Amino acid sequence: MYSRFQTIGSIQSHVENACGEMAYEDYAEENFPKLFARARKRGCRDVAGSVADMLFSDPDMIKDLTGDAFYDWSAGKTPDEQKEGAETLGARFPQCPGLAKWLLEVVQ
Repeated sequence: MYSRFQTIGSIQSHVENACGEMAYEDYAEENFPKLFARARKRGCRDVAGSVADMLFSDPDMIKDLTGDAFYDWSAGKTPDEQKEGAETLGARFPQCPGLAKWLLEVVQ
């Protein structure tokens, strides 16, 4: 089965890119008004960049973005490969405790 996510690294890149794209899209301020207000209050020069960082630090956002990608990647993988992939992603996203366990539940 073909997956657009060939490696765990491609899932990590997907999450990083998605957070940046969401923060810089035309309607970002409407979608994340509290985050933009917080960035402005902090005096950030690159407000959208600060919002992207906040999105990347949000465990729920990480779960949303990794869940579908991991499910897609794990199709056709053995349970051991799925476990190794989930543990690798968990280590790559320390801001999201329990991610590995949650990802394994997604594919069960």
